Amino acid sequence: MKEIFFTFMFAFIIYAAGEAQDNNNNFCTKADIGYVNITIGPVIPVGNFGNKDISNKSSGFAQTGYNFELNGGYHLTKSIDINAKILYSLLNYDVSNLLNSYATQYPATSWTSLGEEWELIGGLAGISFSHNFGKNFSGNVKILGGLMSSSMPEFSLKGSDGSTYTESKRSAKSFAYLFSVGGIYPIGHIIDLSADVEYLNASPTYTSISQTFIHSGNLPVINTSDFNQSIGLLGFNIGVRLKF
Repeated sequence: MKEIFFTFMFAFIIYAAGEAQDNNNNFCTKADIGYVNITIGPVIPVGNFGNKDISNKSSGFAQTGYNFELNGGYHLTKSIDINAKILYSLLNYDVSNLLNSYATQYPATSWTSLGEEWELIGGLAGISFSHNFGKNFSGNVKILGGLMSSSMPEFSLKGSDGSTYTESKRSAKSFAYLFSVGGIYPIGHIIDLSADVEYLNASPTYTSISQTFIHSGNLPVINTSDFNQSIGLLGFNIGVRLKF
């Protein structure tokens, strides 16, 4: 997918250069040269990231969460912008299937878990294309790429008989790409309403993650492994855009 992303970006940049050359005079007549956009909305995990199957090593056990973004843009032409984005996403970690599995294996023991969350922080940059649909509405398409940090604190299950299961903290940085489709509606001279639907993807690799199981005072059973987690998110954002 990285190759596809960079191919799209290269083609978009070539197009942007030609568009900028052809529309230089139009750009000079624009009412604004850039903008800052703040958005918030729900995010839905897709693919293995939202999978709850404990037999699938790629399951992310992520639940629907929320997303906050700070966006900035600079107009190259009337229809093409350079964009930068900082995003923060938080999603709950669903362990109900894991609890059910332990309850089945050890029916005399009740299990509880400490609530944990996936935390995603990213910085991306790229380019967007916009088109006016009537006097008061414009649509846009964005392609961005950059670096994202994904992490989850140490996770543990505790049994009523003193048994414990613990997974060590996982965190990693990786390349991420984002595609979005959105729209802008002006509500003032320098203020617009904005909304978009976006898809984010990353594939971090976590190293030296340990799983420790201690059953009723027995010696601990420890496994250590590296694994790749495919992270896919579908976001629905609304916000305001301030032009300058």
